[in-house]
Amino acid sequence: MTVRRETEDVKGNSQNTNVTKGLPLTPGPRHPTPALPDPSRVLILKPSSLGDIIHALPFLHLLRVRFPKAHLSWLVKSEWSPLLQGHPELDEVISVRFRFGEVGALLRAVRRDFDWVIDLQGLLRTGLLARLSGAPVRIGLSDAREGAGVFYTHRAPIPGEPLHAVERYLLAARFFDRPSPERQFVLPDLTDADRTLENVIQSKKIPVDRPWIAVHSTARQTPKRWPAQRFCAVADRLISERRAALLFIGSRGERGEIEETVRRIDGPVYNLAGETGLLQLAALLGRVRLLVCNDSGPMHLAAALGTPVVAIFGPTDPRKVGPYGKEHAVFKIGHDCSPCSRSRCVQGGACLMAIPAEEVAEAAISFLEVRGKDR
Repeated sequence: MTVRRETEDVKGNSQNTNVTKGLPLTPGPRHPTPALPDPSRVLILKPSSLGDIIHALPFLHLLRVRFPKAHLSWLVKSEWSPLLQGHPELDEVISVRFRFGEVGALLRAVRRDFDWVIDLQGLLRTGLLARLSGAPVRIGLSDAREGAGVFYTHRAPIPGEPLHAVERYLLAARFFDRPSPERQFVLPDLTDADRTLENVIQSKKIPVDRPWIAVHSTARQTPKRWPAQRFCAVADRLISERRAALLFIGSRGERGEIEETVRRIDGPVYNLAGETGLLQLAALLGRVRLLVCNDSGPMHLAAALGTPVVAIFGPTDPRKVGPYGKEHAVFKIGHDCSPCSRSRCVQGGACLMAIPAEEVAEAAISFLEVRGKDR
C-alpha cells in the first residue's frame, strides 16, 4: 500500500474573496506560440463537475491577471453555477442545462461575439459549442476526447506522463503570458453562506468546544466507495481519542445512506447531507479541522480552501485527480488493474478493501496533533 503525505509531490495547493495560494508555477518547456490578439470577450467552457470546476479556478485567475479589462464569461451547468455566481474574477456566469430541449438556449448562450472560446471540458458537446460560437480563436487541449479537438484553432500539447488536472488546464495558458507565479483558487465571498451555515450549526446543536471533522463517506461511483463500516471505525477513534465532533456531508440524495452510517456511531456525530448548498458546504469545509473522504468533489473543494484532507483512493489516480496542495494524506493501493475507469469493479473492490481503517485513523489523528487551528 502506498500512503502519500502530500508535501512536495503534488504541486500547489479582494472584496471579501476567498483565496488559497498554491506553490509557484513549475517552468515547463517553452514552445513557439503564435501571437494572438488580446481578446475583449472570452468564454470558458467548463460545465461540470464540482472537482473539475475547482481545478479550473487557477486558470481563470491567470486569465484575469493577464486580461484585467476583458469580459470573462463561464458556461456551467445550473447545478454547479452557485459556486461561480458572484465570483470576483468573472463578469458573467452562463447557467445552462444540457438537455435536448435546451439546444436553442445553448446556441444563444455561446453565439455572442466572443473573441476567444476556451474549452477545458474537452468533450464533443463542448468542442461543438466552441465551433458554433463563431469565435475566431478556439483554444483546447490536445488530449480532448470524442473528437472535440477538430473544432479548435489552437491546441495546447499535453505530455504523456501523469499530470494533475490543475496543471493540465494551466497548459492552455501557453497561448497568453503567465504573469502570476502562483496558482490561486479564488472563490466567491462566503460571508452570507457562513451566516446561513451558522443557523444549521445552531439547529443541530453542534458543540463548538470540540474539533470539527468533516466526513464524506459516499461517492457518485460505487468503485470509489470505501466500506461504510471503516468510516465508522475511523469516526469511533476520532471521537474517543480526540473528542472530535463528526460532521457527515453529502447531497440530499445521499442523506439516507449517510444516515445509516451515522446511526452506527456512538458520540457527537451529525448528518448534514442535503442541509447545505454549495457555498454553505464551502463555508463549512473552511471551518473544519480536517476532511476524511473518498475521491469526490468535496475533497477538491476542501483542498482549494486549504483544509487538510485524508483521502481514500480506489480505481482513480491521485497523481491526476488527488487533493491539490501540501497538507494532505492519500491512501492508494497499487493493484495491477489500477488505475481504471470501470463503472463496476471486476476485482471486488480489492484496491479499497486493502486499506485498513487503523491507518486512516492514525493519519487523521496526526493532522489533529500538528494543526492547532480551532474547529
